[in-house]
Amino acid sequence: MKKSIEGLDAIIRNYESEAVNRRILEPLKKDGLDMVVERLHYYLGMSGASEFGNTIVRDGMAVEMSFSELHRLYNDDRYDPKDGELVKVCDYLAAFLEAYVAVRHGVASDQIHQALWRLRAVHRDKELGPLHIGAIFADFD
Repeated sequence: MKKSIEGLDAIIRNYESEAVNRRILEPLKKDGLDMVVERLHYYLGMSGASEFGNTIVRDGMAVEMSFSELHRLYNDDRYDPKDGELVKVCDYLAAFLEAYVAVRHGVASDQIHQALWRLRAVHRDKELGPLHIGAIFADFD
């Protein structure tokens, strides 16, 4: 839905960032939990690499790479791998499920139906390693 209105995704992203800082990160810092804040920065993509990028930590820095490289060479805890592509697919799946449940409960609009169609179409042939993402979306037909 947020992509159906130009600029809405940026407004939501800014709001989310401010809320995360105000309600989570600042209180953690005040309580001396800087290590937790650092971890959240990495996982939320606030430390230089994208939230949805496939990353590892090398020499204290987040380094982005391809899905296959991440799994082939760095799938080990010492690299602190973050499978950002899979996180992004889960984000899309959550949006899809939200729209799907809305329609199933009688809350429907053209935008919701278009979002369902678009998410299915975009992911129809998508695979991440052995996982066929299109099949997951197709289970909701």
